[in-house]
Amino acid sequence: MRKIVCIIVLLGCCFYASADPGYNLSYTGSTTFCQGGSITLNANGAPAGYSIAWTRNNLPLGASGTSYIANTSGSYSAVATSAGNPDIHYDTVNIVVNPNPTADFTASANNICISTPISFTNNSSGSGLSYSWNFGDPNSGANNTSTATNPTHRFIGTPGTTPQTFRVVLTVTSNTGCVSRDTVDVTVSQSPGTQLGGPEFEAPNNFVSCGSSSTNFTFLNMSSTLATNVSYRIIWGDGSPDFTTNSATNWTTTHSFGVGSHPIQFIVTGAGGCIDTATYIVFVGTNPAVGIGNPGITSIC
Repeated sequence: MRKIVCIIVLLGCCFYASADPGYNLSYTGSTTFCQGGSITLNANGAPAGYSIAWTRNNLPLGASGTSYIANTSGSYSAVATSAGNPDIHYDTVNIVVNPNPTADFTASANNICISTPISFTNNSSGSGLSYSWNFGDPNSGANNTSTATNPTHRFIGTPGTTPQTFRVVLTVTSNTGCVSRDTVDVTVSQSPGTQLGGPEFEAPNNFVSCGSSSTNFTFLNMSSTLATNVSYRIIWGDGSPDFTTNSATNWTTTHSFGVGSHPIQFIVTGAGGCIDTATYIVFVGTNPAVGIGNPGITSIC
């Protein structure tokens, strides 16, 4: 490669210097990389007694030595000089440093109940961006990641009664392959357990009695978060008063249902005020599988 340096003197004359044959800057790796990267240029082969000075865009860098670490875009070269000897001009290496994108996002809420979906607003900047989200919530399965610009996530977490913190990571990639990341910690309170049991219970969510007349059912509190729950409510759905209690025990209650299929709601308020609701089906009749319409029913009357 030919290098031309024009030196303006008072007489207006220009002197041109070409890269000397065989004096090439050496390096390992690509001369195009992302901001924060670098490449080491080597000016080898100068005779003993020569000193080397580095330039970028034909301007002195004030650096000497046989190696120079370049981390800025520009055209780099080196000149080897020795008093009383001709200068040796190395060839030029062009370095391109692409800018990194800026990853930035916010969460719609924090310190809320785990059952509440959280929206994430993407404020990233850069050219031709693509996005990769990781919500730090492996128990949510395939929903733990997303490539959407502004995703929404409902955290699952692990069973328990204490708040859980999830580290959400957004990775942003530009059209030149440069990467930036941002993280936000989201804390959520666990939802209370809404498990009911009893003599007539049949998984997954049914209470069954074979008969042709009204039946008195027994309901047992089997909440998985019994120790920290604040209150309970059962809506019977038949116009009768709801069952409510603040008892912190595995209480039981009874209620009578006539022939047919009856949905009830079990509402539990847990620590931190988080509320969760489960729906159960109470069935009285002679054919539960048909009456409830649930293939999980195995009772035979």
